[in-house]
Amino acid sequence: MHPDCSPGSPQCDQGHEFSTALLVAKTPRDVIAALAATLPVGIACAFSSPRWPEAIASEPAADDAQLARAVREVAACRAGGGADPRSLLLCDEPGGAVALVRLESPLPAGARARRDCELAGRRLAELLALQRLRADVSHLEKAEQLQRALYAIADMAGSELDMPDMLRGLHSIISGLMYAENFYIALYDEATDSLRFAYFADTMDQDGPPAGEVVPMSRIQHGLTWYLVKDARPMMGSTEELRAQMSGPLSLHGADSTDWLGVPMLRDGRVLGALVVQSYLEGTRYTSADMTLLSFVAEHILTALERKGAQEQLEQRVEERTRQLAQANRDLSREVAERQRGERLQAALYRLAALATSEDSSDAFYRSVHQIVGGLIDARNFYIALLSDDGREVSFPYAVDACETDWSPRSSGRGLTEYVLRTGQPQVVGGARMLELIRAGEVDPRYVDSASTSWLGAPLLGVDGPIGTVAVQSYSQARGYDARDAELLAFAAHQIANSLRRRRAAEALREANAQLEARVEKRTRELREQVAQREEAEARLRHQVMHDPLTGLPNRVYLLDRVDRAIAQLRRDPSRPFALLYIDVDRFKQINDNLGHLAGDDVLCEVATRLKDIVREPDVVARLSGDEFAVLLERLEASSDASHVAERIIAALARPVAVGERQLHTSASIGVAVSGDARRATDEVLLDADIALYRAKERGRNQHVLFEESMRRPGTDPLA
Repeated sequence: MHPDCSPGSPQCDQGHEFSTALLVAKTPRDVIAALAATLPVGIACAFSSPRWPEAIASEPAADDAQLARAVREVAACRAGGGADPRSLLLCDEPGGAVALVRLESPLPAGARARRDCELAGRRLAELLALQRLRADVSHLEKAEQLQRALYAIADMAGSELDMPDMLRGLHSIISGLMYAENFYIALYDEATDSLRFAYFADTMDQDGPPAGEVVPMSRIQHGLTWYLVKDARPMMGSTEELRAQMSGPLSLHGADSTDWLGVPMLRDGRVLGALVVQSYLEGTRYTSADMTLLSFVAEHILTALERKGAQEQLEQRVEERTRQLAQANRDLSREVAERQRGERLQAALYRLAALATSEDSSDAFYRSVHQIVGGLIDARNFYIALLSDDGREVSFPYAVDACETDWSPRSSGRGLTEYVLRTGQPQVVGGARMLELIRAGEVDPRYVDSASTSWLGAPLLGVDGPIGTVAVQSYSQARGYDARDAELLAFAAHQIANSLRRRRAAEALREANAQLEARVEKRTRELREQVAQREEAEARLRHQVMHDPLTGLPNRVYLLDRVDRAIAQLRRDPSRPFALLYIDVDRFKQINDNLGHLAGDDVLCEVATRLKDIVREPDVVARLSGDEFAVLLERLEASSDASHVAERIIAALARPVAVGERQLHTSASIGVAVSGDARRATDEVLLDADIALYRAKERGRNQHVLFEESMRRPGTDPLA
């Protein structure tokens, strides 16, 4: 019951209605509406924010000047004087929840109106605190979603997916972060001043460039992507809004979208590509948060594309090397076959050499020669002819033939045997060749056996010329002789006639074997070098994934792995506690905003250097993101050791940082979490350090706070 009314009175009913309205109010606007209905004067406008002066909501909508005036009035109310009497500060919580109303006229005297304003202020504080918590949860969810996306991008870069599948996966990841049904990736080649569209998906522009197409920049001059590459800065908005952002005239290429967002992919200040999403839906627009998110993700996508490209190039080199090795293997197989053939010839050589020194009879000698030649070629019909010293007679000391029976000596004439003696070269004679020789007068048909279908003869060379002929012939069309057979027979003939030729052939064979072994050894060394280069490239890629490109420090992925190991070590040996320090550079955003990101990068690098100078092995210094760093102390003698290190860090970062000609004064807030329970998970340890960091910033920054269990008791808000 309201204290200023009696039961059943209109005032009492009105107070009851107001209390009920406050209880059912879901938003600050509902509370303001309930208050306006019960106050004796009207409310001109109302302002509220869960994090004053950020994200101020106004009713009715206010412009920048009105918002600035509201901020000044809140400051005046806090100061206790100089405020407009029509302005009422309904709530002003330490966590940043503020609600201000401006009345149409000053609030008349009376306890009831004041109490109504006080009740409304309490309800506003509750609702604004709830809004802040919801915003924090949403922010954490988005951060977690982004982290999962970055992990997924890194995983795909190292996976066995081919480039098209990985690009489709990247499209899916971007679609999980924002509207990206229409999405493309273009890679810029500065040397050729051209774009290669690695990926292109668009619901309206069906005639877009196919994947892999290279487009000269001159073809899309003054287009959106052209400006994105040339100006090297993100752009967002409708076509008219984009025209205002261009450094020159705009020419549209492809379908016109209702909203367009593009960011350059940069590496060391150089544009290496572009990442673009666009919408053709009237209700779908992109925000500055989307631009910031896409710019951040673009760097990781570029890294993934570079890794995958390097991997594919390496695979192509491996594939090419495999083809070369396959060809080398085929060549080697042929060489092995030649070697085996040479071994057969060598065996024949040894046997013929042995025959040359044997004491066997001439018939036994010739039979053995026949057997050896028969091991090289088809020698079922075989004979040896010798020329007399005066060259007038040809004798046949050995002959085995299925058709010919008369092998008595005869005068030298125009037979095939004499033709080999005249030419001194092996001869392969078939039916057509036989007719040519007869027409040329080289062979007398009376000396030719008409049943023979193929004849092969090789000269037996002496010191002063041919001394005879070794010959084979076939009477079947299915069996004939060729140049390789002629070579084999010539080889055998030479070995029969000259042992020196045998020694030279053996020496040539040994030299061929040595060359073959040298080539194999050389190719083996080249293969080992290729494997070593690949292992080195993989090691570089692993380092890039686990380290921050700006400072060279380990990144969050590396830190999480080390914390996991520290927890595992603590489970094995409880006497080895560790500590995690979360470090935030105070007011770093002001440095970026006032001096630019290059100066901010210099400050971050200097902070990283000072942190590395403080810690010792095996402790880890890592950069998490932005101005957030972490230090993992793995070997603590006592909990106070972590506090001592935190104090040294604060002292080190208090020294001025030289950026150009300026001396910047920095400070840091540090949250310290010391391991206690080995059953704790990695995320819990990180959360403890984060809560302690937040307490340090809440207490005025430039200090460290050691985490205590009371900081996360049920009902305690670590972010309040």
